[in-house]
Amino acid sequence: MPVMRSATPPARALTPEQSEIIDADDCLRHVQAMFPDIEHDFVHSLWLVENPAIVTGRARFEEVVNQILAKFPYPRQPRIVPSDRKRKRSNSSESAIAAADVAKYMDPLRSSASSRWLVALILKAEFMEMTKEYISRIVAQHHRLFPSYLALARAKEDHQLGMHPVFGRGRVARGRDADIYTGDGGSRPDLIAELQAARRHADYLRRQREAQNARKLEEEQNIKAATAAGAIAECQACFDEMPMNRQIHCDGPVAHFTCFSCAETYINAEVGQSRCRVLCTAGCGAGFAPAQINLLADKDLLARLARIQQLADIRDAGLDDLEECPFCEYKAIMDISKDEDSEFRCAAPDCGIVSCRRCNKGSHLPQTCKEAEDERRLDGRHRIEEAMSAAFVRRCNGCRQQFIKESGCNKMTCPACGNLQCYCCGENVKDYHHFDDGQRAPSKRKAKCPLYDNAEDRHKRDIEEAERLARAAVLAELPHITAEELAIEL
Repeated sequence: MPVMRSATPPARALTPEQSEIIDADDCLRHVQAMFPDIEHDFVHSLWLVENPAIVTGRARFEEVVNQILAKFPYPRQPRIVPSDRKRKRSNSSESAIAAADVAKYMDPLRSSASSRWLVALILKAEFMEMTKEYISRIVAQHHRLFPSYLALARAKEDHQLGMHPVFGRGRVARGRDADIYTGDGGSRPDLIAELQAARRHADYLRRQREAQNARKLEEEQNIKAATAAGAIAECQACFDEMPMNRQIHCDGPVAHFTCFSCAETYINAEVGQSRCRVLCTAGCGAGFAPAQINLLADKDLLARLARIQQLADIRDAGLDDLEECPFCEYKAIMDISKDEDSEFRCAAPDCGIVSCRRCNKGSHLPQTCKEAEDERRLDGRHRIEEAMSAAFVRRCNGCRQQFIKESGCNKMTCPACGNLQCYCCGENVKDYHHFDDGQRAPSKRKAKCPLYDNAEDRHKRDIEEAERLARAAVLAELPHITAEELAIEL
């Protein structure tokens, strides 16, 4: 059910053009609108740099922004570290170790270096409360130590929870002889490592299940509490009813709710399109407050959204002579005309491309933009022509000498080295069994290449296909060139 809100629109921050910048605090406030996480002392230090040529606060602000862009990436404002940050890093490390263990020991192509009886012997010593018959059955099913250990550990856990049937009657495992292989000073260090990995991974999975069950119980209790308090709302994207504290709401006069899952899916789609304006899923046109967006759990997604928003704020700030690299997101203020310097030199460490400020292509000095464009078009035609020329030329697999067939069958003999190969597919052949002579019944034709065909027709098909593929590749690289400009008459 929608919740009524005040119809008063939220106050909007004044742009640098609408408010006078008097001191460093004013400058910091406007800079934070574009760079929310920038270090405050860094901005103050840039403001305090004296420049006799700059007399107004507006010009001084532009100079500060110019310095920030020139020194990108800028220093970040330290944030208060939550008390559980260390635990999060530990969880991330555990996940990486668990993934490495699975990749190493659960690979289906990995052969076991131990016989089943030895694996069973070790597991009988590990799970002494289980019967030998049950352990042997698990080993016969999984073959290797690591997956067998995980299956037994899960069965033991389920049995303790009353979810697994009794293992049945049988002799209880003892298996102390396994110590000679996996005990202190054991003779099989590979099995020791695999057993340790299995113990570690089983404990990791157990704690993961416990955490998942705890979250499930917490959600059930939260739903009960929200239902009792009447704090239930319908998600405007999936139309499921769920607690309001598991949703975000828009800033419109009527607050429409969107559940966390739908909101993250929606924002991920917007970020994928390099859009940063996240609007209400009910279609009312309102946005979401930053405090609402920050309730979402996918912090990497929110960081990407903030980055796109930051770039949009820079574009909308009305800074004079702001230009950007056409190959990345780097921006800088160019206080010199294009006639004096037509090149943009990207200072991003992972880019560094020098581009033309007029055509936004790679630098082409001393050519003009038109001359460079004509040369690119001519190069594209040459690439297509070369691909067409190479389409009907074959190369010997033995000596790499080129040749063209004029007539005869498709079993070719190189005059230089005597190598035998098929003219159609290029594979080496020993005799005529590779070819279809057209005399076999259709159900018995297993060969893939004809023994005879028309060489001119084959060359024509190969050339047309090569032209089509080469033209598509050139048009993908040079989308401003039309297909008619690249047309080549045969």
